[in-house]
Amino acid sequence: MPTGFGVAEKINQIVQKHKLVLEKNIRIGPRFFLGLYRKNSKRVLLKISLGQRRDCSDIRRICKRLSRESKFLEFFSTYRNSFLKKAVPRLVDYETKGYAWYLKEYIDAKPQNINNSNFLFQKRFFTEKSSFFLAKFFSELHKASKDFPPSFKRMIRRYPFRSHERYANYFIILDRYDLGCIRNKIKEFLDSKVKLFDNNQNVITHFEAFAPHILRDKNDQYYLIDWENLSWGNPARDIATLWIRAFEQPEWRKDLIKKFLDFSLPSQKERFKDLFEIEVILQGISNLGYFRHTRDKDEIKAKNKIIGFFEESVKKALRRELLEN
Repeated sequence: MPTGFGVAEKINQIVQKHKLVLEKNIRIGPRFFLGLYRKNSKRVLLKISLGQRRDCSDIRRICKRLSRESKFLEFFSTYRNSFLKKAVPRLVDYETKGYAWYLKEYIDAKPQNINNSNFLFQKRFFTEKSSFFLAKFFSELHKASKDFPPSFKRMIRRYPFRSHERYANYFIILDRYDLGCIRNKIKEFLDSKVKLFDNNQNVITHFEAFAPHILRDKNDQYYLIDWENLSWGNPARDIATLWIRAFEQPEWRKDLIKKFLDFSLPSQKERFKDLFEIEVILQGISNLGYFRHTRDKDEIKAKNKIIGFFEESVKKALRRELLEN
């Protein structure tokens, strides 16, 4: 049982309230306790923030993330769009006071990453069905963004362009990869797009559409989990994340973009190309930094190939050739 300022007592209260039977401790610390329980005939996951002091800034941040995810799942539990509703876990109960926690259904499905990689998808993931699901899911999520209650919309953050640039230290990363020769072109390109980028942070995005967060069950149904970091973003954000991770799958990448645009609203299609180029540059450079420090053996094995893809994609974006056949 985790320790902390009243957290063990809180877990006991939740267990007693819902008559839960522990099956497995999945994670204990440093920030969360995650446990698999049985509630009657169903399995559920309990996630609660941990910490020694309630006034700790890190704990407050974690509590906010759990609160956002809880409110997000609560909205979809009664939302009229059955496609979206089916693709996220069902929320059983939650609380945002003190230590934030939620109880949600356990989905008997497997994450689509290779071993422990946060970046690499299993090759068998890249099918027509997966591109259809993801294109439709994110286009429908963007349309649903307007329907979330005002209180929820105020809870989620916006990340203007300048915050991305400071956080990722993009130009330091470029110099480390001997790409300083195009740093001025990148800066000029991105500086010209700041207003476009900031004015289009108008849809809810997962912000981490990574392989471990996409599940597939035995019936080939897909789910998206871990919505703690959802934020306001632009319509190209999550699609660019997936596109980059399909670095060895050119036909799947084309299919994903085509389907997404077919499903999207005309206003989103109009700005998509520009926003997509910005996202590929921003995420591409940020991922160069990630692969400089990764210790995952599968990522290290694919590192040179991935870096080559990043470099090529950034240069194509600068030439406005990224989505050309």
